[in-house]
Amino acid sequence: MLFFVKVRIDAAKLNVFAQELQNGTIKTHAESSFCLKSDPSVGLNIWKADSRSDLDDKLSAHKRFYKEVIEISEVITPQESFKMLIAGAIAN
Repeated sequence: MLFFVKVRIDAAKLNVFAQELQNGTIKTHAESSFCLKSDPSVGLNIWKADSRSDLDDKLSAHKRFYKEVIEISEVITPQESFKMLIAGAIAN
């Protein structure tokens, strides 16, 4: 499963967060990460997990560096979306 996770980083903890990611203390990571240009403290991430519970486990090491978790949504790939849309269009 893929999840979109939007968070606000605690900038005061950024150095420690970067160190822990770099030295391997934090072993989980997103598949891809971007930040908003208009607000670089907001991270937009895609995470791979077996379930929502698995995602929560993977995020647990990161959460102390977040001011807030803004959104978590299950997402699909464009290919999966295409198949679903075509199947829906044919069924109608």
